[in-house]
Amino acid sequence: MNDNNIMKFLVLNNAPMHLKGFVCLCRSIEIVSLDYNKVFSIEKEVYSVIARENHSTTDRVNRNIRTVIESMFNRGDDKLYSYFNYISESKGKPTNKEFIAVIASMFK
Repeated sequence: MNDNNIMKFLVLNNAPMHLKGFVCLCRSIEIVSLDYNKVFSIEKEVYSVIARENHSTTDRVNRNIRTVIESMFNRGDDKLYSYFNYISESKGKPTNKEFIAVIASMFK
């Protein structure tokens, strides 16, 4: 698994690299792409690992990832919605779990 491919994908879809959650989001996608079953207990299996790696808490990891995803959808174009065909622009954004699951499946 090449972490650079995940980073490139996120940057091409308007993810702000300067936010703390950018690295957390990249890492969470990487972890889930290596073992997709971890998406079903994302806080315990993924966020806790990232929190330990970054000397943080699972709540902060969750919030930081949410901030990046929201920024991507606020800055992004319609292309980002095409990955989530069940979400319309009027309905809003996917949850962290939905976002990570969909993007990780692309990098399996």
